[in-house]
Amino acid sequence: MISFCSTINNLSKLNMISKYLIRKEYPQLLLTTLALLLVTIFLSAQPIHRPTVISSATILWLVGLLCLPYYWKNRKYEKQELILYALGAISFFTCLFSWLNSPYFDGSLNTLEPDARLLLFPLTVIAVRCSGLTFQHLAIGLLGGAIAYAWIAYTSTEHRVSGDENAVTFGNGAILLFVTSSCLAFFEKQKLLKISLAIASICYCYAAYRSGTRGNYLAFIPLVLLSIYFLSKRQRLAMLLTLFIVSIAFSQSNIADRITVSYNNFSNYMTHQDYRSSTGQRLDMWKAAWCFNQESPLLGKGPHQFKEMILDPQRTCKISVMNSKKYYAQAHSFYFNALATIGWLGLISTLLFFGMTAQYAWTLPLIAKVTIPATILTFLSYSITVDLLFQRYMADKHLTLLAILLGISLSYRKNKQEKPEVKTAGLITPLNSR
Repeated sequence: MISFCSTINNLSKLNMISKYLIRKEYPQLLLTTLALLLVTIFLSAQPIHRPTVISSATILWLVGLLCLPYYWKNRKYEKQELILYALGAISFFTCLFSWLNSPYFDGSLNTLEPDARLLLFPLTVIAVRCSGLTFQHLAIGLLGGAIAYAWIAYTSTEHRVSGDENAVTFGNGAILLFVTSSCLAFFEKQKLLKISLAIASICYCYAAYRSGTRGNYLAFIPLVLLSIYFLSKRQRLAMLLTLFIVSIAFSQSNIADRITVSYNNFSNYMTHQDYRSSTGQRLDMWKAAWCFNQESPLLGKGPHQFKEMILDPQRTCKISVMNSKKYYAQAHSFYFNALATIGWLGLISTLLFFGMTAQYAWTLPLIAKVTIPATILTFLSYSITVDLLFQRYMADKHLTLLAILLGISLSYRKNKQEKPEVKTAGLITPLNSR
């Protein structure tokens, strides 16, 4: 009898434990933990192992795909969001038509892999929204990425640190995450997270400097203008004073010397057609890309086919630095490469997608209104000298980060709207407002 009562008592306790474990919030907690892990791995693996970055982005799509029925059934989307996704789809299908129309068409779907990220962009946004990730969660991921970037930069014996890619894209990735971390640090209220984001910003800035990449600093021109628009007079004065001090220190660095060399190389190319420098080679490739565009202005000659254009024995466009033994796979500029490969329709549709993303962010809370346009301006600026959608890894690095920021921003706005309001002295003040 005692044993029977004990058994009943144990079963009762087990039932209570099971009810506690399967409460509704636990699946949500599990999804949030999974998303945070994926985002942290995505950011931390960038300077270390490119396939891991691609895998993390892919799993985020799968999570978004599983959440899609719930997202659609409960009408979590809004009209402007659907327009944005439609623009991404238009950009992808423009690339698809360009590929089908290409004289170098080979039937390999791998050619369209980077551009397919535009079609899958909504899945990452849905995954992040359904997971409940916040800007505080992203701060943890950014700190993990900063430690990885700084460690690679510190331990590298290379003159220009490259990580698991090349020095240019390593530096571009570092400066992009520096801008994102700095924007979030400005808005963060929790002291510990604010310090963490500030440390992350310093680490990313250090990694960007060690890369020796000159194109990084093109981003600061539009970013300063964006900052001036949002900052108060006192903050503008402090920013300009900081920029003045940093400029003095920067003028003594090796990157400043490299920028001076670039200017001299540019002058030599324009005056004497001297293409023996990296600047001269880029200008020569841009000239060739423009020529290729004149032959196929609307759809170009096929996405990611710049190398095939160069190696084509029937080509009529002249280029000095290219021959059968030496060639480049891209025009080393998103804009010129797009003109040559996917034409004006491809370039304009892609820029409309990014522009619509920035415009959509402008309707969101201030933290999104600053962070998302700053992120877009950063990679569109340094893309003057590199193709941001050149490889699937490059496409993932830019589009996945953008989708994460948009997903978190949409969740943040929803949570802010649902916050209870506190009445004080006849005024209604939202809690936790920023």
